[in-house]
Amino acid sequence: MNQTIEITLHLGAHKTASSHLQRSILDHEEALITFGTRVYGPPHFRNRGRSIPTLFGLRPWGNRKLTRREPEDQLRFMAKGDPRVFLTEENFLGPLLNAEGGLSLPLYSEAALRIQALADAVPGAKLRVALAIREPHSFLGSAYSQALFAGRITEPAEFIAANAPADVDWLRLCREIAGVAGLDELIVWRYEDYGQLFPTIVDDMLGQGARNIVQAHPKALHTGLSRDAHQQVMELAGNDIENLAMTARHELPIGPDNPPFRLFEQPDTSAYQRQIEAIRALPNVRFLEP
Repeated sequence: MNQTIEITLHLGAHKTASSHLQRSILDHEEALITFGTRVYGPPHFRNRGRSIPTLFGLRPWGNRKLTRREPEDQLRFMAKGDPRVFLTEENFLGPLLNAEGGLSLPLYSEAALRIQALADAVPGAKLRVALAIREPHSFLGSAYSQALFAGRITEPAEFIAANAPADVDWLRLCREIAGVAGLDELIVWRYEDYGQLFPTIVDDMLGQGARNIVQAHPKALHTGLSRDAHQQVMELAGNDIENLAMTARHELPIGPDNPPFRLFEQPDTSAYQRQIEAIRALPNVRFLEP
């Protein structure tokens, strides 16, 4: 490469306000180009032949028949002469749910392998990875709702029995990603701090001063089920109703008299706090704080 291009790869994770962050950034794409950062997100990567593995020829995940350029040529093509390229695609981590609607375990087991393949493909670039993590009980509650939206209807107790909070092992994931050879740094923040950290996250991922360009999208995206909506889904399950959970969300939205559905009523978050402390101490990790 003639110049060192900085790649920031935002990986989500799923259910950590990724869609809101992506929408906020992509709403200001043209201004960010002028700023010197090229941004690419799901609208680009989820077209045939445009996934990150296919664009960069990453085996065995990409479709090599659709790969058009050598990896470094592809990066230069995407940078278009600018110093920074921002890629945001949580599906690059791997699937969240399995075919039965439970977590695909171990959680994101191939993520580090995929990142290593990208680092090896563009060794002349400065590669950084950004990742949000979420308290396991809350994360599982959101994953359960996603399974319902996908039509995989299960009772809460059945889902909990198959998906333990201990399975949400952010420490293992961060340790594996931070250990990727050629990675400049792993940037981590808590989903719970997202609102407070939004300007810092934008600056860190897109370049210092990007907070003056990117404004947070005013509305929450992909809201979960309310308590009453979940009850309706359970009552009507088995009636072969198309888009049952989505319809219930629309008809019985979260509001002052209809609180969000909670998979766990009084979760013990101490294990999450221990994970956070251990992640903070990992080499090559920069943990963002409010």
